[in-house]
Amino acid sequence: MADFIEQIRELDLRLLTKLVRQANQDELLEIRDWQVESLSFLVAMPTTGGLYRVSGTAQSTGTIKRWSLICKIVIPNQEEALTALYYWKREALVYKSELLRNLPGELRLPSCYGVCEYPDAEWIWLEEIVADNEWTLDHYSLAARYLGQFN
Repeated sequence: MADFIEQIRELDLRLLTKLVRQANQDELLEIRDWQVESLSFLVAMPTTGGLYRVSGTAQSTGTIKRWSLICKIVIPNQEEALTALYYWKREALVYKSELLRNLPGELRLPSCYGVCEYPDAEWIWLEEIVADNEWTLDHYSLAARYLGQFN
């Protein structure tokens, strides 16, 4: 698995600013600082080039705000056919489509703020979802019900 952390650190500030403004619904935000953290321990698929948390602070109308995004990088594998189980562009194509806009039931996915295409990978920029507390058995049961409604 390639490590894209240096490429993310060298990301064009204009692109990152656009993503952060979209995530915060604030066109005046200016990024003050940012860092990248690998979440590679979560990678399980052969098409995942890495998961990264990109976070920092931004300023808007005199107020400092903390922000964070998740960057999921998908990479090609040996099975390039569109019908292959691990077709590497499938997730990016779904996020670019309208398919996830109106899911049935109560299931909610992280917001996608953009998909950047590169020759060797696609970077999917997602909302970071942070649980407020530890999940109980009831939380898992509810999540299973929502997934069942979706299927």
